[in-house]
Amino acid sequence: MLTVRVNSPEVGFLNVRDQPDGALLTTVPHGSTLNAAEPDATARAKVGQEKQWLKVRLPDGREAYVAAWYLTLADAPAAGSGLPLWVYSPEVGSLNIRSGPSTNHAILTQALHKARVLALDAESDVRAKLGKQGEWIRVRLDNGTEGYGAANYLSPVSPPEPDRSLEPDEADKIAFTNSMSGSERQVATIWNRLGGLMKTLAAQLGIDPGMAVAVWLVESGGRAFGADGRMVIRFENHVFDKYWGKQAPQLFAQHFTYNSDQSWTGHQWRPSPSEGWRQFHNNQATEWEVFSFAATLDKAAAQSSISMGGPQIMGFNYKSLDYPSVGAMFDAFAAGEGHQVIGFFNFIRNNRGGQTLQKLQSSNFVGFATHYNGPGQAAHYGALIQQSYEAFHRLKAVSFAVSFAAEEVGPAPMSEVDNLRLILGMGAKSVARLKAEGITTFAQLAALDVEAIRAMLGAGASRLRWLDSWPLQARLAAWGDWDALKALQAELKG
Repeated sequence: MLTVRVNSPEVGFLNVRDQPDGALLTTVPHGSTLNAAEPDATARAKVGQEKQWLKVRLPDGREAYVAAWYLTLADAPAAGSGLPLWVYSPEVGSLNIRSGPSTNHAILTQALHKARVLALDAESDVRAKLGKQGEWIRVRLDNGTEGYGAANYLSPVSPPEPDRSLEPDEADKIAFTNSMSGSERQVATIWNRLGGLMKTLAAQLGIDPGMAVAVWLVESGGRAFGADGRMVIRFENHVFDKYWGKQAPQLFAQHFTYNSDQSWTGHQWRPSPSEGWRQFHNNQATEWEVFSFAATLDKAAAQSSISMGGPQIMGFNYKSLDYPSVGAMFDAFAAGEGHQVIGFFNFIRNNRGGQTLQKLQSSNFVGFATHYNGPGQAAHYGALIQQSYEAFHRLKAVSFAVSFAAEEVGPAPMSEVDNLRLILGMGAKSVARLKAEGITTFAQLAALDVEAIRAMLGAGASRLRWLDSWPLQARLAAWGDWDALKALQAELKG
C-alpha cells in the first residue's frame, strides 16, 4: 500500500472530497500522511500531477479523494527501483544518453522520442529532477545500455498519440531529410502535426497557413505541451497584480515582485515571506509551481495571468477567443492542441476589431507582432515570424519525391547545454551571469526580451555591444541556422 504525504505549506491543509472535485468532507493538515486506496502503480503515476485525483483511506477507515498535485511520496523507494520514464524530444527526435551526468561525458547512444526507459535513481530524487534544466537522471534502455539523460527531456507519462484529425493529407506533409536545419525540422514538425486544421481555418480568414506555423514556432518553439503532459504556460506577475494584487497589495508584495518601471522584467516569487525570492521563467516546472500557488489565491486571476499553449495567448483575452470565461479557455487549451489552433484563429479574427487579421493578410510581420507581442519588441518578433514563414515556404516548394517517413531519417543532433559564447558580444562574465539565472541554452536566451537580459546582467549591460541582437542571434542558433547567424553577425559588425 502506497503512503503519500500532504504537501500544502501555503494553505496549511488539503481538502478531502467525496468524489473528484466533489463535496468537501474534511481537511487534513500539511505534512500528514495518507494511504492510497488504489493500486501502487496507478497511485504513483498520479502523485504530483495536475488535475489528477487520488483515492485515499482516511484514519477513520473512510475512502475519499484528494488533489494529487498536493501530494508527494512519503517514503522514497530504494535506488534502482526502475521508475518508467519516456523520452520527450519531439523537435529533435532523440535524447543523448551519456556516460556521466554532464555534457563533458561521452555520448553512448541516443534514445528516440517516445522511447521508454527505466530510472535507476530513487523515485523521489527522479521526480524532483524531472523537467529541470541542468539535472541528470541515470537510466537503463531496453537494450540494457545504462547512462545519463538530461532530466528536462524525460517525462513520467507516455507522450500522447497524435490527433490525426489535425494533420494535413499525406501528400501535403513535408518530408524530413537529413540536410534540414533545426528551424526547418521544427517547421515541418508543426505543419505535419497541425497543418490540416491550420489550412482549413486560414482559408476561412484569407491568410496564409504558414503564418500560423510561424507564430507557433516563435511563441513556443512549436511545443504546446511540456514533457509532463501539462500545457506550456508563462505566468506574468504584473498581470496577476492587475487582476488580483491591487485588491490585496500587502499579500501580493509578500509573494510576488516585478520591476515597476518595466513591468515585464524582474519577475520573482516566494511561497512564504520567510523564504528567499525565486526566479521561475524559462522553466515549465517552476512556471507551474508559481501558477499553482497563485491559483490558491484567486483561480480566475491566475488563469488570466498566464500565456497558454502553442500560440501563447494570455488568458485575459478569453472573450476574443469566443470563450465565456477564462476558466473555459484554460480547460479547452489544456485538453488538446486542436482547441489552441481554433482559439488562435478566433483571436486573430476578433482582436482589435480585425486590425490584427489585416496585418496578416498583408504579410505585415512587424505590424502583426506589434498587436500580438506588444510594441516593445515588435521588430524582433516580426523578424523571427518572417524567418519562420519563409522557412515554411522553402520546404513547401521542394519536390515531394521523397516519401514522408520520419523513421527513415536520422534524428538531428541535440544539445543539453549550448555554447552561448557563439553569440556575438557574449563574454565569459555574461555567460556566467546568465548561467546563474538558469539560462544555459540558445532557446532559453531567445525566449527573453532585451530588457530581461539587461536586468539579469545588471549595470554592466550598458557596456555590452550588440546586446539588443542577442535574442535574434540565439533564435537562429537554436534553430541550427548557422549560415543565417553568420550573415547576421557580419551585418552587425559592419
